[in-house]
Amino acid sequence: MEDYERAEPLYCEVLESTRRLFGDDNIEIITDHTNLDFIYIDMGRYDEAENLTRKALDKSESIQGYEHSTMLEKRNHLVLVFERKKIYQEAEKLWREVLHSKERPFESNSPRIAFSICHLAQNYVHQGRLEEALPLHEKALQIRTSLGDDHYQNLESMAYVSFMMSTTQIAGGRGIASHCATRTNRGAWL
Repeated sequence: MEDYERAEPLYCEVLESTRRLFGDDNIEIITDHTNLDFIYIDMGRYDEAENLTRKALDKSESIQGYEHSTMLEKRNHLVLVFERKKIYQEAEKLWREVLHSKERPFESNSPRIAFSICHLAQNYVHQGRLEEALPLHEKALQIRTSLGDDHYQNLESMAYVSFMMSTTQIAGGRGIASHCATRTNRGAWL
């Protein structure tokens, strides 16, 4: 925590300097907002992170447009904040928006698509919706196999699918959501 407390004023100073040099409507401001919002997320200051991320989203949209990749990145940050605040329905809605936006510029088998599919599936897990999460994790795994057997994203998806399949067997098809919620509360899932 001490390092974050030392880093925060430095990032705030950088943000102010960038604002003075380039003005409020410059892409550099968005980058500085990103760095500071990650610090706030890591410090558990989710309301501040959410406010900063929303400002960056507004700036990014006005400068670059709604479909720009920076907007997707900012929406990803906002989803992280929602998930940390345990506002899973809001996070789900935003993951769906991100996924829909990514499907336009990228092919349906792109690892970028798999990233969003995987995170939407994890959102379902947090909500106890395993029956909906498993097919999404399987879809992400199918896409990520193209990255190679030893690629960390492929291995991550394999672990998610394996865990979910074993959870289904452990629960015997009954009480799956409550079993998963118990595992989630103990920190087994990120």
